[in-house]
Amino acid sequence: MQDLKIGNLTGLFGLAFDISDASKDQLEGLRYKVDEYENNIFSFYCRQITFEVLL
Repeated sequence: MQDLKIGNLTGLFGLAFDISDASKDQLEGLRYKVDEYENNIFSFYCRQITFEVLL
């Protein structure tokens, strides 16, 4: 996955997600698992995570 962007969700619901170390799962090149756990909107594995706060 590349360039996941989530638009403004104000008023609908908030996103609560967890980022965990997935290196022990031995998935080649994938280091993190990201789960949105409040509403089960998305879950994915990735090599790298970069955050940018947009105001």
